[in-house]
Amino acid sequence: MLSVIRGVIEARDGQEAVELARQNCPALIFMDIQMPNMDGLTAARMIRGIRELCAVTIVAFSAFGSGGNRERAIEAGCDDFVGKVSGVNQLAAITGRFLPVA
Repeated sequence: MLSVIRGVIEARDGQEAVELARQNCPALIFMDIQMPNMDGLTAARMIRGIRELCAVTIVAFSAFGSGGNRERAIEAGCDDFVGKVSGVNQLAAITGRFLPVA
């Protein structure tokens, strides 16, 4: 899911996430780690390689909070990691931390 100041844009897979990020220059990206066609960590690495997007905040999330997902997300260039089940309540705090107040 790609979050932009004017709204939310949802990608169906990692490749589409990269393309939508390129087209919309979002302020914040919530990136699911497990997506079809291209996983979220590969998509995050690709986004980090795009000069115009290299500073965008990427927050990875997964239904599986353990097993090294946090470490792999940070290594892929994500700024933070949230487990889907336990982290839903953290989304507002994370959004407030990374997005500018309008």
